Amino acid sequence: MADLVEFREFRDDDACALIANMRSIDVLEWTAMIGIEPRCEVMADMARKSTNVRVFTLNGEVTAIYGVQSKTILGTDGLPWLLGTNLLDTKAGRIVLLRHSVEQAAVIFKGFSELWNFISVENRIAIRWLKFLGFEVHHHIPQELNGVTFIPFTMRV
Repeated sequence: MADLVEFREFRDDDACALIANMRSIDVLEWTAMIGIEPRCEVMADMARKSTNVRVFTLNGEVTAIYGVQSKTILGTDGLPWLLGTNLLDTKAGRIVLLRHSVEQAAVIFKGFSELWNFISVENRIAIRWLKFLGFEVHHHIPQELNGVTFIPFTMRV
């Protein structure tokens, strides 16, 4: 039986569904950057303030939430982000994400001319995925924040 895959708009209850099974590397990055453990209301607020937020579900379970947060109100540069559950680390989750990454990236990157953000050097799977999407990952510019080493990634759209 084939996996049921859906890409849809974000709903506030998706935040709690994701947090319940959030990847440990995403918890590490979130906590270092935001300064608190993941909370449903904070994640939902971030998603509402972002552009083109999408939810990836696999067999009805939230697998990832992703979008782009505008850097400024009038600018066209943005901060892309993706938070995932442990389902993203399964073979089925990775295959579906890779198969649909380019089309989903086109949806969420629409309206932006430059994208950039930071990622933990420990998030090796996500770093490979960013390179697959065409981002340049700057290993030579490490930044430490709350005990976690991050590196920037950038792309002109």
